[in-house]
Amino acid sequence: IKYNEQIAGKYRSGLNFRYLDSYLEKEIVTKTFQQYFAYGSEYWTDRKDFEKLLKLNSEKNIDWFFSTMIDSKEAIDYKMKSVEQNENQVSFQLKNKFKSAVPVPVYTVKKDSIVNKKWIEINQQDSIISIDKNEADYVVLNYKNEVPEINQRNNWYNLNKSAWLNKPIAFT
Repeated sequence: IKYNEQIAGKYRSGLNFRYLDSYLEKEIVTKTFQQYFAYGSEYWTDRKDFEKLLKLNSEKNIDWFFSTMIDSKEAIDYKMKSVEQNENQVSFQLKNKFKSAVPVPVYTVKKDSIVNKKWIEINQQDSIISIDKNEADYVVLNYKNEVPEINQRNNWYNLNKSAWLNKPIAFT
């Protein structure tokens, strides 16, 4: 399993487009594919046409997607460091272990339910992030595995000071 996930290669392009669709929300990628195929049935198209359509349909800047996710095979891995919390907020350093700076979702989780989700757009190698605590038990990067990361074991932080494990125990 580890070999298939980390070495052999997943369905990388499918995962990348699923990631972009999650980031853009509103099923923009799916609608753009439909437009592209309708346009492609009448005219000769290439990748640049799809890229233009996608940029027209999205409100967010997605230049990072084509340079990092499509053109290169750089690995993605984020890690939380130096976590500090007060009554209302949690602040932490988001460490990017590789060169690729792509958006990552940060969740606050209480038991098994999501309290809040926020997409963090990274501009620097290491950034300090502050989010609302909202009486959550955990702060989790990439909780629903939208970002195709290499190591997902370093994405959890337990906000309860009495607990000694960051990630909940799972018996398999």
